[in-house]
Order: sequence, then structure tokens, then C-alpha cells
Amino acid sequence: MTIISTAVPTIIKIAIEEMVTENIVKQIVYETNRYAEIIGNTSKPRQWYSRINKWQSTNTKEFNVFLGILILQGIIRKPELQMYFTTDELLSTPIFKRIMTADRFLLLLRMLHFETNEGPDTKLKKIWPVIECLRSSFKKLHKPGRLLCVDESLHLYKGRLSWKQVIPTKRARFGFRFYMLCDTNGYILDFIIYTGADTNYKENFSDLSLSSRVVLTLVEDYLDLGHCIFMDNYYSSPKLFLQLIKQKIDAAGTVRSNCIGLPIDFKRIKVHKNEQIVRYYKKLTAVKWLDKKFVTMLPTYHNDDVTTVHKRNKQIEVPVCVHDYNVTMGGVDLADQQLAPYCVPRKLLKKYYKKIFMILLDLATLNSYHLYKIQTHQTNHNIMTQLQFLIALAYSLLESNCMVFQVKQLDYVEQHLNLHVCV
Repeated sequence: MTIISTAVPTIIKIAIEEMVTENIVKQIVYETNRYAEIIGNTSKPRQWYSRINKWQSTNTKEFNVFLGILILQGIIRKPELQMYFTTDELLSTPIFKRIMTADRFLLLLRMLHFETNEGPDTKLKKIWPVIECLRSSFKKLHKPGRLLCVDESLHLYKGRLSWKQVIPTKRARFGFRFYMLCDTNGYILDFIIYTGADTNYKENFSDLSLSSRVVLTLVEDYLDLGHCIFMDNYYSSPKLFLQLIKQKIDAAGTVRSNCIGLPIDFKRIKVHKNEQIVRYYKKLTAVKWLDKKFVTMLPTYHNDDVTTVHKRNKQIEVPVCVHDYNVTMGGVDLADQQLAPYCVPRKLLKKYYKKIFMILLDLATLNSYHLYKIQTHQTNHNIMTQLQFLIALAYSLLESNCMVFQVKQLDYVEQHLNLHVCV
């Protein structure tokens, strides 16, 4: 496979300089060193062989190497961190201990810190600078198309935490709930981490329901631009949709049949299979359609039009709003699918803010891959797979900051990545 000649520099520019900015890297390095100094100066007695006694201040180059190792660990999965640095021939991966010793890596992970005195006094204060940096970068670096979707994602975490969520229908079941705004390709435009009563919603939406505040906070930067937002029945309501119409945003989504604002008889009225009934109010359209089960939709720009689709070797007529919903609504699920194979977070991490940092690193690398594909489509049709991109990204971080990788760059890329990169 041939990759365009600017592949590695483009990866560095998008994933490091723009997505994870130089300022936030410097801030993390500063806070990590400050936290290590505080721990080192405590009067708590330690054994002479404690790793903390060996602490030396880190810097941005070493931190980039640390990020490269984390990305590689997402690709090369092992059940325990120590196994990456083992000398056992059966289990060893020699490159890890060539890059960094096990003691140094575990010490950096132990001292990793992000907290500053700035930002709101919330449950996310320990990770707040990174959250705000990435939210700003995600929105700045990509201008989406008309169709967007809002949905939730659950990221595994089983530690003790008052705002940990339990959703039995999700694969993770326990963890952090992220409300996400995505485009149809799975690019994450914005996100909100649910933390209970002090979740970071915009104050001007405080009179609305929780689900409506989520939607309006996520789409705030896209108001009056003519977008169309798709969502499921957790968020959809006539009151929310009328508010979005005022802001020149269309919306469509499934809705609960007993939702406040729908026609009173809408739940009781009967329809035959593949038939629909429609009610109108201003720009809202309420559609009830029977497939295997009743489906109730609430679009703002559809009417009673139907389209023909192929299903199990048969042609059936489906309302256009249902068809558009099925095609568009999977943006967040697509992002989850792309994150799953090479996710960075470790299951046994106890500190919630470190787990969130690794989740955010996953989101940043995924968005970087989407931006890489967009740029490459404009100039060349030879596009790396997500796996090849992550390997090249890890290599770029290590090659730029680690002496081990500053020799024979082209040989390594060609022989071990099976890519042809000209720099």
C-alpha cells in the first residue's frame, strides 16, 4: 500500500499541534512535576526502594513519548501493564523497554496530573483543562455537513464514583456517560460528561428538562446555521423541537407515544402494518407507523411522504422520516465501534480523571483519523486504515521525541509498518 508523501507530517500537525495543543501539553507537564514535588516532600515514610525516590522532572518530549506508548498499548493488548516490559521471551515486546523503563513509565502514570486553580469547582476539576482544550479543538478543526446526531456513549469504569452510571443495555454497563454530538461519519464535534447535578450545561437553558439542556448545549455553536439534528426518544419532545425551530435548526427523532405535547389520541389510535397516520402542528409533524412494532416519529421538515426500501428480499414502503433517521442516527454508535478495537484506557486504573484522560486521548486520535481521511481524499485515494494510522501516529510521537527512533526512520516505516512514506 502506498501512502501520500506528507502522511507523517500531516499526522503530527493534526494530532499533536492542533488537536492536543502545545499549551495543554506544557500545562500537563507543569502540573505533573508540581504534583510529584508535593508528593516527594510529604513526611509520609517510604521504603528506600520506592519509585517516588527516583523521580526526576519530566518535559514535553518525554510526555509525547509517554503518549506514544499509550497509543501502542491500545494496539498491542496485554492483560497487565508490567507485561509490556517483561523480559520473558514468551511474552516480551522488546520495543517498550527500549523506549522507556517500566519504573519510569509507571512513575509517570502515577504522577500524571492536570489540575489547576482555574476553571469551575466541579467534579471534573481535576481534568477540566484537557476537556475544554479538546472540546474547542474538535469544533474548530472540522466544519460538519447539514446532518448531525445527538446520542450517549458509556465508557467503562468500575471504581467508586458518585456519578458513575449504570446502563444495563450498554456493553460497558458501568462507567462514564458521555453525551455526544457527531456527524454522520462518526467525527465527534462536542461532548458533555455527565456528573449529576453539576453537569456543565449552559445557564440560559436551566428552565428546560435535562435532556433538552443536553441537546441545546451541544448544538449551541451550530445555531442559526440550518443544520438538522437527529436524536432518539430520550431527547425528543415537541417543546425542544419548537425551541430549535426558533434557532433555525431542523430536528427529527423517535418520540415516546405518551410524550407531553403529542395529540391525545395518538397513543390509542390503531393502524395496520406498513400504514401511517400523521398529525401537524405549525412546523412539527407527528408520524405513527407500524412495522413489527409501532414507531412514533417527530420531524420538523418531513411530511407524509414514503420511500421504497429493500428488506429481506422484499420491497416495502417506509416513511421518509423513518428512512432518514435510520441512515443518519448512527454517528455516535459508529464512533464507539471505531474506538473499541484500539482503546487506550486500562481496566484497572483507579483514578477516574486518568481514565477520562485516556478516553479523551482515544477521542482525539479518532478525530485526527477522520481529519486525515478528509485531507487525503482531496489529494489522493490511497488512505491508511485506522490501524495503520495509529501505528504511524505512535511512530511519529516516538520518532520526534525519542533517541531510539531517530535513526533509520524510512527502513522502520517500510519494513515494519508495510507502508511507503517519503519525508
